[in-house]
Amino acid sequence: MEEMDKNIELKNLEAMLISQGLEEHEAHAVAVMNMELVERMREGMVSFTFRKADGSLREAVGTLQAEVVAPHINGTGTRPENPTLTTYWDSGAENFRCFKKANLVSINA
Repeated sequence: MEEMDKNIELKNLEAMLISQGLEEHEAHAVAVMNMELVERMREGMVSFTFRKADGSLREAVGTLQAEVVAPHINGTGTRPENPTLTTYWDSGAENFRCFKKANLVSINA
């Protein structure tokens, strides 16, 4: 992705996070972390932590690698995308999972 496209994506993500109640400085940090997570998941398995709807923390290991994800896509591809969520293949559950982008806590080493 070109640098200008990344900057536009970052600004759009920040605006969405602010609209969900995050402060501007926090929205920037969470937006950058979300973009990094997606980039890393496209390359392989990544461990990360997010806050669940009930407030508890969940550590997940997931990927967006085409060769891992593609065999599990069985639908028509017409489901509308929700820009507030990140969907990923959860290696532990062996299923697709998602979390609210605003609830990403960390990318683990």
